[in-house]
Amino acid sequence: MQRRLAIAHLGVAAVAAIAMLGASALWIVLTPQQQWIVYPQTPDLPQGQALSLPLESYFRFTSIAFFTLGALVVGAVTAVAAWQIRFARGVPMVLVLIGSLAAGSALGLLVGHLVRGGVDPAVVAANGVTTPTLVEMPASISRWAVVIAPGVAAVVYVLTAAWHSDPDLGRPRLHSTQDLGSTVPSDRAAHCDPSAPDDRTVPFDGSVPSDRSGDPITAPIPVVVGAGALTHGRHSPEAGSAQGFHPDRPPTRDFGVAPGPSVGPGPTIGAGPSVGPGPSVTPGDGRQRTDPSPGTR
Repeated sequence: MQRRLAIAHLGVAAVAAIAMLGASALWIVLTPQQQWIVYPQTPDLPQGQALSLPLESYFRFTSIAFFTLGALVVGAVTAVAAWQIRFARGVPMVLVLIGSLAAGSALGLLVGHLVRGGVDPAVVAANGVTTPTLVEMPASISRWAVVIAPGVAAVVYVLTAAWHSDPDLGRPRLHSTQDLGSTVPSDRAAHCDPSAPDDRTVPFDGSVPSDRSGDPITAPIPVVVGAGALTHGRHSPEAGSAQGFHPDRPPTRDFGVAPGPSVGPGPTIGAGPSVGPGPSVTPGDGRQRTDPSPGTR
């Protein structure tokens, strides 16, 4: 486990430093150089004088902005990538990020100016010129810029850890004796491996030990003789006969409920009064004729 942690820390440190070097190289390529005018030496200025051209001072702000943007991106991305290594989460990873990004930023500033080249106007003025001379050099940047990427990485990593609901930061549990090392005694190391067989498990063969015959959990179910005889999976053909206990068949209980009294038929409802035929219609001249019923004559 310690070897895996060391490899993870070294890998993150190398990737972070290389990423910051790449961002510094991109910064020095995109940033325009600043132009200066070096004036010759005078009695009032024996060391000469170097002044930047009008509006050239804005290039310094552009240089700082490009470097800051690259440092922000590299710091945030490396912090999120380092968080994905679950088994290496913790304070050591934060320290690795801070150190590697700070070293990459400082090295990027130094190498960037060396690669881009240019002439330092202060050196030209000290050497002396006879006429005003135009020189170019990369825009200067404060040394405090080296803390931007490490600070962003630390903030992102700490906020991600604080947002996580698991107190252990989601790190995987150790299940093997190889990962645990000497922290677990040898007589208990076998129980840490889930694939190892557990010798404490005793298979049940359907029989009950003689010394536990009185145990209400493992003792055989008593046989009930009578109308409520205990049967196992089927109705007993002979009421009141006792059957043995069969562990391979679930028991069922016949409660022997006797049938209730028979209910006779209800009272007979007689037929209602008969209704005579209605009036008849005789075809003829279209007038309706009704024959009076026999009861009205």
